Amino acid sequence: FFPVPNYDQTWGKLLGPRICGPSVSDLNHVTIHRLPCVWEWKGRTWMSGLENKIINIRPDVIFCHASGSPTAIRVALFSKKHGLPLLMDNHMLEIAKNNKLHGHIYYALLKLATRLVLIKRVYRFLGVAEECCDFLELEQCIPKHLIELLPLGVDTDVLMNEDVAGSELRVRLNIPARAKVVLQTGKLSDDKGPHLLSQAIAPLMKDDSDIWLVFLGAGDATYLKKVFKPLDEHGVMGRARIIPLVPFAEIAKYYSMSDLCVYPKAASMSCLEAAACERCVIMTDLPANKWRAEKGVGLCFRNEDVDELRVVIRRMINDNNGRVKIGKQAR
Repeated sequence: FFPVPNYDQTWGKLLGPRICGPSVSDLNHVTIHRLPCVWEWKGRTWMSGLENKIINIRPDVIFCHASGSPTAIRVALFSKKHGLPLLMDNHMLEIAKNNKLHGHIYYALLKLATRLVLIKRVYRFLGVAEECCDFLELEQCIPKHLIELLPLGVDTDVLMNEDVAGSELRVRLNIPARAKVVLQTGKLSDDKGPHLLSQAIAPLMKDDSDIWLVFLGAGDATYLKKVFKPLDEHGVMGRARIIPLVPFAEIAKYYSMSDLCVYPKAASMSCLEAAACERCVIMTDLPANKWRAEKGVGLCFRNEDVDELRVVIRRMINDNNGRVKIGKQAR
């Protein structure tokens, strides 16, 4: 599994050991072939026996995740030889770019590899947001006619508003039916900014005893102290909840329990999950999020501006009709 910070105390509690080992298994009617990992660097891996495995599977087409990975280069080198059409996606956002020296070296090598290997062999490069398409064109120097937009989506048969389940969940968590619940889901780490949400909402919770804050996710214990500090200082920790990660099939009822979902940093997929459950979403104004907002998924505030985030939360908490209207539009 992906090397998230402090894996054993976060994802590990739900998924088990991070190193899975070679195997063949079935997950939701998808066959998963896990190959031995020779080395790993920042989530990028080198798998042993990749070409032979693909030849044995005899696919009609190959879809390779991440156009800047070692796997992308490897697959491109043998796919054309075996007559296998190849597509690649890209999830890279400007905020995630590495602007240090080794980052510049990596991007220079990526441009070279793209020109010498990928462009000649890849049928289409798929950006999951307009910003990702820009990265493919500007950073990887891929001709525009080879780039297409394929937005991320969510399963709306699983993710939907579940009012009854949401109300029952409030009872289990000892949250009053009248409460106005603000929810953040996903990794509780600095790059997702739950500490910014705590800073923004703590004064509002002090002024309004009906406002509750819920985090669904897991994070490093040291970082969580930073998250909870503003809540402690304002004396509102009694109305804050942290819920460990839950299986995907159960997550809709947690969204349905909330009134407002906030993602104070990064461009989280969780925004779309909340939208599918008819929830009003507040997110930072990164290009990918602004694009989502233009399509009807929630509202944006200035990146890392805690004061503006507080203003937007206060406005939407007090606008029941507005929240419902945005949520239905988002769905």
